[in-house]
Amino acid sequence: MRTPSLKTSTLKKEISDLEESNDDAERYANMIATVEDAKNDQDMAERSGRWEAHRQSLQDEVDYEDKLANQRDDEGDLLKEDIKRSTAYVDEIGQREDGENRAEEARNTHNLETSQSELAAAIVGESDPLAPSADETALLRQNDISTACVDGMLYESGKCP
Repeated sequence: MRTPSLKTSTLKKEISDLEESNDDAERYANMIATVEDAKNDQDMAERSGRWEAHRQSLQDEVDYEDKLANQRDDEGDLLKEDIKRSTAYVDEIGQREDGENRAEEARNTHNLETSQSELAAAIVGESDPLAPSADETALLRQNDISTACVDGMLYESGKCP
């Protein structure tokens, strides 16, 4: 009967060795899983870091573009204000020049009217410079009479004064 006990003890020993080996395998598997988890965590952390750096780079680019757009908007607003001021200044100069031109035109018109009035006053009482002289008038009358005679002789009874 001892044999069964030896067998039992050997089996127990084998079972114990198997359980110990199984525990060792489980510990080894847990170590491998822990190492793989750590490696995966590190890979994820690196990926996450790269993505975060890329995201931050894109955000920085967007922020820079926004800054440039705001600067362009500010410059555009300044240009609009400058254009308004320039336009107002040009309008003011134009109005001033129009007023000066109207005043000069009024002075010129007044001077012209005064000159014409003075000239008309000087001309009144003098003979018309384009009117024929007395000698010319006599010659013209004589010419009219001669023409009437010639016409009368040809077309009328032939009498002349």
